[in-house]
Amino acid sequence: MRFSGSTNFKFVRACAGTISGVKRFVTTFVVASLCFVSVLGVALTGCSFGKGSSVADESARKLKGITVTQNANKEPEVSIEQDYKIPVDLATDKVTGLNIVDVISAGDGDALKDGENARLDYAIYAMPGAQKQYSSWSEGTNAARSFPMYPNNDDPNDLYKVLKNLKVGAVLLQAIPGQMPTDASASARPDVQDDTLDKSGAHYTVMVLRVSSVIDIKKRADGKDVPESALNKNLPKVKLASNGAPSIEIPTDFAAPGDSIVQPLKIGDGPKIKQTDTVSFAYTAWKMDGSKYESTWDSGRAVTFSLSVVNEGWKKGLNDATVGSQIMLVVPKSMNDTGAGVDSKAIIFVIDILGIVDNF
Repeated sequence: MRFSGSTNFKFVRACAGTISGVKRFVTTFVVASLCFVSVLGVALTGCSFGKGSSVADESARKLKGITVTQNANKEPEVSIEQDYKIPVDLATDKVTGLNIVDVISAGDGDALKDGENARLDYAIYAMPGAQKQYSSWSEGTNAARSFPMYPNNDDPNDLYKVLKNLKVGAVLLQAIPGQMPTDASASARPDVQDDTLDKSGAHYTVMVLRVSSVIDIKKRADGKDVPESALNKNLPKVKLASNGAPSIEIPTDFAAPGDSIVQPLKIGDGPKIKQTDTVSFAYTAWKMDGSKYESTWDSGRAVTFSLSVVNEGWKKGLNDATVGSQIMLVVPKSMNDTGAGVDSKAIIFVIDILGIVDNF
């Protein structure tokens, strides 16, 4: 799935070919955008609950035909009618990719708050056939993904709208309309908004999600400022707005470097981040002409991803940096894994390191 927001993160995210379609789908889902790349689909409702669960109003559920039995902190047991079809009329008069979400349990732990990351365990099922495709419960402690609790008003499928009213322990069932298989591809692609979308409700994806815990992350870098005497005077000068959003002034004689440049601006006192960690960042990127390329500050939502999938400039510049730090990176186009079409010889980043979210 792909939460289509105002930020595309074109330059940062490398296309990690070792990540499976399902894992890429889920990783992107909790980061910023829902981008689904497998044949999947299902729908849900009809539940029994474990002791202490806060049960949502069953009469308000939209999706029928699936039984979910909660089992404390373990994976819920799911039973799906073999020929079940999503009630597509509940989404729109024609299927356009809008998701349908039922709250099965509202949770009985701490309330979810803005600025936190909700840690989500999940299982994915495909229809037709009701086949389980993936389960974070089966993959171990670090398989759960984090969802930053910030609204994204540009995204009609923003899960924040549902999560903001829930607590730790909540269970959700999300149905994602799919695409009719073709001779060329047997894949359902809910991110493709065209006439090939399945309007019968037979091909779709269902994710069963549980809010397992929350992780508080910083809203901006709060480390100690690097002294002026330690800053490279030939680099762009950074100014911060009252909310922490950066802007830059680029010297007229500043040229794109042959290798990446790393300039710490603030030094945080948090833990060091490693390339195996999943980390929340806020950042802005500019082209060499000073025009803004992309920014998380525009949407107000931090991004969360593993350093293992970013380009070499980020890996070099951020490995072993500490949480709470702010770093300027100047990354030449030759080190860009994903932005070959960028019309700039280098990209200038100012990055706030907000927290490690999947290092439990």
